[in-house]
Amino acid sequence: MTPPIRVCVVDDDMFVRQALGGYVEAHPDFALVGRCAHGGEAVALAEAQTVDVFLMDVQMPVMDGITATRTITAGRPTTRVLLMTSFDDDRAVQAGLDSGASGFLLKSSTPETLLLALRAVHAGAYVLSPEPARRMTRPPAPAPEHPPIALSASELEVLALV
Repeated sequence: MTPPIRVCVVDDDMFVRQALGGYVEAHPDFALVGRCAHGGEAVALAEAQTVDVFLMDVQMPVMDGITATRTITAGRPTTRVLLMTSFDDDRAVQAGLDSGASGFLLKSSTPETLLLALRAVHAGAYVLSPEPARRMTRPPAPAPEHPPIALSASELEVLALV
């Protein structure tokens, strides 16, 4: 039997923290090792004990999830971070992945998806919610075609001087 995956839930909303923590605790292949209200607490916990996966909100006071992720993964490269947010923002997704996160889920994900994602990032996989994944893997739209610009004689003269 493999040891349980040690998870810490990090969210500034106490209700979310309690609900996610309770859900994680209810499954025998997970061990809830902490609940933190902001990224600063998560960084301190990562320094004090072994955490396999942080389930971390992106937007929090004191220290946001992206800064905390960067700090945690720099100091503990085997620790995984699964970011969660209710804001479907491509810049946040990219910043989170650039910070060292192993995944990015929207809070609208199902509980089953959350558990699968925790297991996947613990195993070394990368996880991305379907909505941002579709946008990030779609080829860029072609640049719109513009009609040729006609410049006046004086504008051409200025252009030549520049």
